[in-house]
Amino acid sequence: MKRIKFLIGVCVFLMHLPYLVFSQSEDQVLLTISGEPISKTEFVRLYRKNNQNLQDDSLRKTPDEYLELFINYRLKVRQAKELGMDTLASFQEEYKQYRDQVAMPYLSYSNITDESLHDAYQRMTTEVKASHLLLKLAPDAPQEIADSVYNQCLKLRQQLLDGADFGEMARSYSDDPSVVKNNGLLGYFAGFQMVPEFDEAAFQLKPGEVSMPIRTKFGYHLILVHDKRPSAGQLQVAHIMRRVSPDADDKWVESAKQEMDSLKNLLDQGADFTALARQYSDDQQTAMNGGILPWFASSGMVAEFADAAFALKKDGDISNVIRTAFGFHIIKQIAHKPVQDFEAMKPMIIEKLRSNPVITQHNQELFVTHLKEIYHFQENTEALNKLVENYTSKYLQEAATDFQSLQPNSLLFEFDSTKVTQQDFVDYLKKQPLASSNIQQQLNHLYTQFVHDKLLENENNKLEDKYPEFRDLVQEYYDGILLFNLSEEKVWNKAQEDTVGLQRFYEKNKNNFLWEERFDGWAIQCNSQTVRDYIDEIFAEDAMIQKNELVDLLNLDFPNQAFIQKGIFARGNNNLVDYLVWDASKPQNFKDGLYFVRGDLIPPSPKLLNEARGQILSAYQDELEKEWISSLRKEYKVRVDKQVLKTIESIK
Repeated sequence: MKRIKFLIGVCVFLMHLPYLVFSQSEDQVLLTISGEPISKTEFVRLYRKNNQNLQDDSLRKTPDEYLELFINYRLKVRQAKELGMDTLASFQEEYKQYRDQVAMPYLSYSNITDESLHDAYQRMTTEVKASHLLLKLAPDAPQEIADSVYNQCLKLRQQLLDGADFGEMARSYSDDPSVVKNNGLLGYFAGFQMVPEFDEAAFQLKPGEVSMPIRTKFGYHLILVHDKRPSAGQLQVAHIMRRVSPDADDKWVESAKQEMDSLKNLLDQGADFTALARQYSDDQQTAMNGGILPWFASSGMVAEFADAAFALKKDGDISNVIRTAFGFHIIKQIAHKPVQDFEAMKPMIIEKLRSNPVITQHNQELFVTHLKEIYHFQENTEALNKLVENYTSKYLQEAATDFQSLQPNSLLFEFDSTKVTQQDFVDYLKKQPLASSNIQQQLNHLYTQFVHDKLLENENNKLEDKYPEFRDLVQEYYDGILLFNLSEEKVWNKAQEDTVGLQRFYEKNKNNFLWEERFDGWAIQCNSQTVRDYIDEIFAEDAMIQKNELVDLLNLDFPNQAFIQKGIFARGNNNLVDYLVWDASKPQNFKDGLYFVRGDLIPPSPKLLNEARGQILSAYQDELEKEWISSLRKEYKVRVDKQVLKTIESIK
């Protein structure tokens, strides 16, 4: 995650600004680093990209201010290259992956139109309820097997059209393992949530219609659409969960339900939802933050949970106890986001369309056709036919190992300055697995792919020369990966591993990491004065009583009649403590005299190293960074042409 965030910070903004064209003769040298010249053009481009379109204008820097950051950046990259970090296999592999990703839009047509964008918006803001029946088929299955599965699927479809029940048919024939639980029902889903081919088909169907067999990477599907509805937007909720397996015995289910009903009763009387979630929820991933779940659409959550959550009317509303396959839940609405308008979702829609493999493949085929035209692609059909005939014969007789009758230098096709021979294609074929049947059909398919690869490879090699913005972007990635790897070695990992240095830094700076005033004690919510009096009597007898002991005593005579918390509370940790100790706003449904705290204030004091390790580690990394930059400034001689710097205008 750290690597991704860092590289995005260094590079992703470069996609959004036009390239500034300067001729070589007009360019000027702004600075040199130990003799290496760096142009004004390069600096201006990065300065503008890093200082335009900022949400906070106060972050914008002048050219002089940005120059210091730029020099530090170039010094680190220079050192990384001198250390040979760009020659490592791991670096080359990672850089290639980034370059391939950035190159993709340059190696395909983009036919994203306003019509296709609005169609996609309609799908992303619509939810479809559907069932499916799957007949599994491997992506590389021989054609005769694929044809057999397709025909079987057609027969099942006809039975459905004749009135057969879809759920029963799914249970009898579907290869989807989940069918035993859902009879093929997938529930609601929005556009682009399913694999592309399935998604395309489902959204074209009307409620009640059954699709033709649809091929995906899983096999052939029959799809029945039950319903379509507008999306209700997204919710953020918190929940308290008591985990109960679907096959739990009735006694356990009833016990869990009673516990959840008791918690719901406390909530109805004003108990704090966050505190109850932290103490009682079985969802360990969310309990510590008060049960808060990530934002979700109704199609992104199990139906029972989604239905109860979206039935809540306003923020703060709390559901009754509901049951899902995971157990019992109480849900509290935190916030609701309605469906965004088209313009707000447009960037996301474009990205969805660009990443859709069905669309991408079609666009790439159009692009290859375009490359054939501009590079004057010419094919030797006679040589191709002889090769296919010879290869088919030899394969059947001798497993395609000997092709002495071929003329290896015979031209197969040519384009641009590239000439491809029969031998080139044979070498390619030797690396491809072939089934024992339909050899000629497979060869024709592989030849098409071979031509496709050669044309794209040729174009890929030209991208840096043809597109200056591409060249600059991949160079930014190149430098960014180097910078990350060296920073990891010099700063991040060093700080993590240098325990002695970290301890020394902490001792020197611990007064910079202080706890604010805190409260050490109890926060208690009672349902009645009788319970409050009972608790006061217990404290009078034993002021040092432990929390579990107090809870056990209460449960004997007053089960579920008080909510008790004990610990050290900072401001903002507990709204009851905030109100009674620091005069914050009164909690909702506060009961005067029945809700109380008991304990002492702790004055501000230094945090222990293990209490603020993340914060202290970050500060130590900052110190290591400063020391590193200082050493680089001494190692490399930096000269800046002040006159050239003055000609660069500040971003306004």
